[in-house]
Amino acid sequence: MKHISLIIPKRILGLILVAGLIVCSCKDDYSEDVITGVQLIDVTDIALDVKETVKLAPGMEQTVSCTILSDDITDPELVWTSSAPDIAEVKQDGVAGEKAVVTAKKVGNSIIQIAQAATSYWTLRTFTLKVMPVATGITLTDNFSLYEGTSMLVSGFVSVAPAGGYDEFDYESSDEAIMTCEEGKIVGVAPGTATLTIRTKDGSNLYATATVRVKEKISLTKLELVPVGHDLMVNETAQIRCIMEPEGEDVTNEILSWESGNRNIVTVDASGKLKAVAAGTTQITATDPVSGRKSSIDVVVASQRVKSISFGEVKNASDLKELGVAFTESPILNYDSDEYLTVQMTKLNNKGYRADINLLGSGFQLDLETYPYFAIKIDLPVGNETNLTFNPIGKNGGGDNYSAGQNSKVLWYYDRSAHPQIFYFDMSGMGIAATDALKTFTIKVADVSKGNEYKLYWVHMFKSKDELDKFVASEQTN
Repeated sequence: MKHISLIIPKRILGLILVAGLIVCSCKDDYSEDVITGVQLIDVTDIALDVKETVKLAPGMEQTVSCTILSDDITDPELVWTSSAPDIAEVKQDGVAGEKAVVTAKKVGNSIIQIAQAATSYWTLRTFTLKVMPVATGITLTDNFSLYEGTSMLVSGFVSVAPAGGYDEFDYESSDEAIMTCEEGKIVGVAPGTATLTIRTKDGSNLYATATVRVKEKISLTKLELVPVGHDLMVNETAQIRCIMEPEGEDVTNEILSWESGNRNIVTVDASGKLKAVAAGTTQITATDPVSGRKSSIDVVVASQRVKSISFGEVKNASDLKELGVAFTESPILNYDSDEYLTVQMTKLNNKGYRADINLLGSGFQLDLETYPYFAIKIDLPVGNETNLTFNPIGKNGGGDNYSAGQNSKVLWYYDRSAHPQIFYFDMSGMGIAATDALKTFTIKVADVSKGNEYKLYWVHMFKSKDELDKFVASEQTN
């Protein structure tokens, strides 16, 4: 036993010595890989001369430059790589890789990555190279106009074939004393007309022209914004109406400058179109740049506990989904009008045509204490003006079917024979608790025999009957 006990410590000592050598060896190897004396580039130290997405067509190439903003980088060499070399090829240029040539190979997307050569595992910047089909045809709206001192983007007036084709162009004005165009932005310089020419840059050698009319500035003697008249729902859009003098075909919202007091609540575009972003209140101001006249209105965006939709502003199925709207019976929808949505109903055996409007999914809670009045503007077929039923049902009870017919549960209307019709209901008397969610919130349009379509203008909720009356009166006046 003594002999054995002497051997074991020797073996342990040997293992310890071997382990020590391995550790030392590992440390030596590691020290060779450690970057010494290199100042690492931070993502804030590097800038590209291109946007986040670069568009090219197959066969095109572009040189991209990269600038290192810090002066104390000891090893500034850069490495460029493409995530999909079969779509986009990248070749470094310059002494330290400060620029590279990217070449489009085939249609698709590739991520171009830039890293410091000394730390190639760490990506500093990226941009997307989007390779689009070569254009086979371009169309430019024949004629359009703007006011001197204002601007607009050409992109809204150009279409490219095939769909999704390369849409980067060179722009040329026949008279830059009247109109200029740089990077797709037209600027009206002085009254008159000029020809705009756009040319493809993808080698297809296509071009299109249009006449641009620059209209003289108009000095307004009166400017008044008409209040929206109801609180907006998040994601809802609405068009501000203006009272302006002098009147004329050239006196439009586009001659004004628009500003939102808080773009995080409501945004406004060059035509006075609003987009509700988040709950809150802000001020929208329009200014006549010639006379200096201003007018402002307050716009309120309610929480998600209100339903308010202007269907003329809805332009596709995605808009409807975003607003929480769906239809039964799979009707055909037409989004062409800026005033209403046309709904072509489905024939159901011998029961006539039908297409109900589901305004929200199960579990939606309305603020019935603040917004008790619900109203809808709709144009039902002649002879079927009362084929409409309002069906709000509380998740825990309350609510019922309220029709426009002559029964004890009446959905009220302003003028049943008018076209379009406006129906309304005081939801505070339905028996649905103010804190209860809704099981259904549906407008039933069924058993229609005199026609197969209706026009849907808007649904809004109001704080009082007086507020609703003023809104309806304002619509009828304007």
